[in-house]
Amino acid sequence: MTNCSNPKFKPAVFFDRDGTIIELIPYLHHPEQVKLIPGAREAILRLNKAGYLVIITTNQSGIGRGFYTEHDLNQVNLAMTDQLKPAHLDAIYHAPSAPEHKSIFRKPGTGMIKAAQIYFKINMKKSWVVGDNISDLHFAKNAGLPFILVATGYGNKYKHLAERCSKSILPAVSLILNHD
Repeated sequence: MTNCSNPKFKPAVFFDRDGTIIELIPYLHHPEQVKLIPGAREAILRLNKAGYLVIITTNQSGIGRGFYTEHDLNQVNLAMTDQLKPAHLDAIYHAPSAPEHKSIFRKPGTGMIKAAQIYFKINMKKSWVVGDNISDLHFAKNAGLPFILVATGYGNKYKHLAERCSKSILPAVSLILNHD
């Protein structure tokens, strides 16, 4: 069994994509519509410099519903990663299934985190989840990770349910870095 608290393993921050790192547009599939949330580049760069893995975990039911394709999703992700430079993402995991198709990969299931754990050496004791939706909160809870709800995207709708809230991604990252 892998010791996930090994100090040689890197901590990770698992971010939701839409409404957390980029502006929320339901079923976004046009790369020219990608717009970073203010402070996203700086926030991710701070995590990169602090030695955290930065991993996106995103439900993309538009693929399962036939609204757009994996190629469309990849183009949106490329636009996002280009806008984030010089900051970088270590991985992007997505769940393409529609909600009615039960999948352990679709949040709040923990399949995306488990896949990241297999690929990367992650110190889970120092890892976090940041997102704007109730599914992100339950995703964190199911994975046993602390959660920060950001008020961007759908966040204001769920702030009464979250233990930790932040105006946006940059102050959320400050909370994480000041917590260690």
